[in-house]
Amino acid sequence: MFRSYVSRFVAAFCLCLFPAASIAADGELTQYELANGLKIYVYEKHNVPIAAVHVWYRTGSLNEHPGIRGISHLFEHMMFRGSEMFGPEEHIRKIKEMGGWANAGTAQDYTNYVQTIPASGIELVLQMESDRMAHLKLEDEILQTERNVVKEEFLLYENDPLYKLFLDFGRIMFGSHPYSWTPLGVKADLDSIGIEDCVNYYKARYAPNNAALIVVGDVIPDDVRCMAERHFGPIPAFPDIEPDPPLPIRTGTGPVELRAGIPIRASGVAYWLPPAGHEDRMALEVLERLLGPHLENVLTRKDKSCVESSAWPLRQKQVSVLLFAGVHFPNVSADRVCTRIEEEIKDYLANHITREELERVRNQILLEETSNRYSVSKLAYAIGTALFLEGDLDRFSKRLDQMSALTPEDLVAVGNRYFTEENRVIVLVEPEHSSKLLYVVGWLKSLFHL
Repeated sequence: MFRSYVSRFVAAFCLCLFPAASIAADGELTQYELANGLKIYVYEKHNVPIAAVHVWYRTGSLNEHPGIRGISHLFEHMMFRGSEMFGPEEHIRKIKEMGGWANAGTAQDYTNYVQTIPASGIELVLQMESDRMAHLKLEDEILQTERNVVKEEFLLYENDPLYKLFLDFGRIMFGSHPYSWTPLGVKADLDSIGIEDCVNYYKARYAPNNAALIVVGDVIPDDVRCMAERHFGPIPAFPDIEPDPPLPIRTGTGPVELRAGIPIRASGVAYWLPPAGHEDRMALEVLERLLGPHLENVLTRKDKSCVESSAWPLRQKQVSVLLFAGVHFPNVSADRVCTRIEEEIKDYLANHITREELERVRNQILLEETSNRYSVSKLAYAIGTALFLEGDLDRFSKRLDQMSALTPEDLVAVGNRYFTEENRVIVLVEPEHSSKLLYVVGWLKSLFHL
């Protein structure tokens, strides 16, 4: 009883100190734009006194060309090496001192710099972010240091047969388009990038009119706008931001034949799909989750033609690809695996998309997304992804409602629209060194239905 009275007293006392009218409702998204073109997005979330502060740049490996492939990722490292007001690694150190964390990432279509901090530290973060946007230190010694750091990352991947396979697949699918290489770049280009290349890239891409500031958390939007105006406002816009390169040209329907340092075969069917921001992408996302487990069940358990099967989605700003692939013993033909994949996709679209199946997967997605919206960091990522990958803020604000509105008929129509022979590419992966032992093992497995 005593505890009950205490609880009531504390609650009443808190209401006196923090009246409900003084706290804005969660979930309000406010937008601003500075005179120099910097776009600002503030999402209020007042349940805890923290904030996510992100700066996203509309630049990535998509905006590179032979000779500077990998410069976007190299710049991600160099952005922590000091600016006019802050020394090397001081940005990270100050974030840690206030109890926060920071990171950065480079993708094909964007580069982002992210931190989650106590809400009281927002102004310092904006000061540091604006200083390195306008006054980054670009010196030969810094370039060489970070070049060596990135080379260390190459060592993690260059002997990985799956990474090599991914590179080969990209080169064949995308040809000379920048999607044919990863943000890690090309080692030969990394060695040749000079300080002049860095200065030119910095001036052309790290401009306020090529960026967005996203702040999510226990904040007042007008306060964020005033701080942003104070720190980012004096930075001049770059007059002529170079547009993205044209869409990749499709190079045919295959088959794409690859060799890899793996001991076993892999075969699959890839489909060209619309870009990440297309109106059909939501239905395709649900289909990926439905078809992936279904094909795995058919290929590995029912037919036992594969030892493993997966769906590999590649969502990008200009075009997407979805690969359904199975790993199988050499006694199983690639034609059998690919034919089975295509047959099962057609059968599934015609006979197995029920309202119950849709509800099951949709509820999984809605649960994940609703849970993510309790995190200031994940909310900021979702807003950034909508803006820089999907190209439309509505992809964030209306996503849950649009997901809820999907019907089985929508999935069938979208599946029949894209999983076609015209969009198909057959992918065949052969081991660099064949194994007779694996052929015998596969034959015995088939003979005894193992």
